[in-house]
Amino acid sequence: MTTESEPRTAVSVLAILTPQAGHVGDVEALLGRMAVASRQEAGCLRYDILREEHEDGPRFHIQERYRDAAAVTAHGATDHYAAFRAQVGPWLVTPPEVTRLADVNVDAQG
Repeated sequence: MTTESEPRTAVSVLAILTPQAGHVGDVEALLGRMAVASRQEAGCLRYDILREEHEDGPRFHIQERYRDAAAVTAHGATDHYAAFRAQVGPWLVTPPEVTRLADVNVDAQG
């Protein structure tokens, strides 16, 4: 738990999802619903989905930003996150690649 004297440090999470050829549309639609639900979370500052046309097929990049580590933990405990993970797994070529990042030099505007 963060106290008044401790700074709240925003946390960015980057994820890459590689859907199976027959499930690109399914994954994209599911990600759209996930974005809507995630953006409603009090600690979610951004939840952006981008698509990469990769030589092995499309990949989705999710750029998430949360108020602090507690907000990331809260996101992982939501019903919509659990439902997303359960549904998307069989549609992916490999498990999602997820990286948690700390700020070094981030534009406050973006």
